Amino acid sequence: MRVSPLPLVQIQARAALSAFDSPSLLNTSHELAEIEKRYKQLQEVWVNPKTVHKEWHRFQPMEQYDYRDALIDAFPWPPTSNFTPSSEKGSAGQVNSAEQSSFKTPAWHREMYLRKDILRRTWRALEARGEADDWVRGVGAGENPEEEWEALLRKIIEKGEKDEGIRE
Repeated sequence: MRVSPLPLVQIQARAALSAFDSPSLLNTSHELAEIEKRYKQLQEVWVNPKTVHKEWHRFQPMEQYDYRDALIDAFPWPPTSNFTPSSEKGSAGQVNSAEQSSFKTPAWHREMYLRKDILRRTWRALEARGEADDWVRGVGAGENPEEEWEALLRKIIEKGEKDEGIRE
């Protein structure tokens, strides 16, 4: 299963920087237990150790989001020491919990990932008809860009379901 690489890499990089900044954040006992747990889970499905290693970085659909959110919880951003320029810290260098939770995966991201097939088919049909540019023109330029993109994706799904005769 493929993941959304850019958001995942962004959060992994932040976690690494936070761990460099505050090594005490890295709970090695917990991480070791998680590694062993994942290995055992994969071993139950894939007996051959070579296959287990190949499957190590493949996630079930929602695991990528769970993993990202766990990293966000475990590694505050921005880091709180002198490693971080004061301009990037919250007041008095403290982590802003509202800002921290703003990086959590919105529910609609998970939903859209599960609907990626109809999104892809519908988008390709819009491109083939030369309508794609009209659909995205101005989206994200308003006061709430993320809400605009969510609304567009829902509109594309609705169109795809209508075009394909799907009723939910």
